[in-house]
Amino acid sequence: MSATATSAAQQVPLDRLSPSRSSGKAHDVRSAIDATNRTYRSPFGDPFPLFLTMMENTMAAYENPTQSIRHTRVLLEIVFPLPRTYVWHAFTQKMSDWMPKDFYILSTSQKMVFQTRVGGQVYETGDRGESFTWFQVAALVPQKHVSLVGHLFPSWGGPGVSFITIDLTEAGSGCKFQLDDQVLGHIVQGTEVIWKIGWEELLSKHFSNYLKNDQSQGDKDLLL
Repeated sequence: MSATATSAAQQVPLDRLSPSRSSGKAHDVRSAIDATNRTYRSPFGDPFPLFLTMMENTMAAYENPTQSIRHTRVLLEIVFPLPRTYVWHAFTQKMSDWMPKDFYILSTSQKMVFQTRVGGQVYETGDRGESFTWFQVAALVPQKHVSLVGHLFPSWGGPGVSFITIDLTEAGSGCKFQLDDQVLGHIVQGTEVIWKIGWEELLSKHFSNYLKNDQSQGDKDLLL
């Protein structure tokens, strides 16, 4: 399996949309993060490391007077030596098997659900009714393409909106998996690096390892 990834950020000068900042002495970043943790800990539990890093970047950005609306992009391409139909099935229907719990937002979530229909959601859920929506499906071509829209909350480095397209195409006897994640909004400087790291770890490591180690050959044959 091979993978390539790139990220890019473009400044968009929209003066009237620059975020407002509180006046007076700047708050201590660590104290602000602790306060945010206390707010989130009760329903969500402790945030995972990437989430905490985004929170730190967000709090620090409040002291940056030049922060404005930005566009940022992460591209990732992986070639899997497996049929396209199987890669699609594993990505959408086996997320709970290959996505590590460290990436879940809610500490009590037990599984990830990908509803493969327009208007469907990609979300995590637990046994007590708690849930967190990651994306909504905007366009779908089964086994070939999906377009997703997600909201980036301030504590995630926003506010902003994420537009993701995923395309699966034949590549010899295998499958080329292409992800394009573009975000527009009040994006904290450096957050695109965190997203790039997160996508690479999820897909190039965890998803790739799942496909490599999965022994359900019977399922693969059925999906050919």
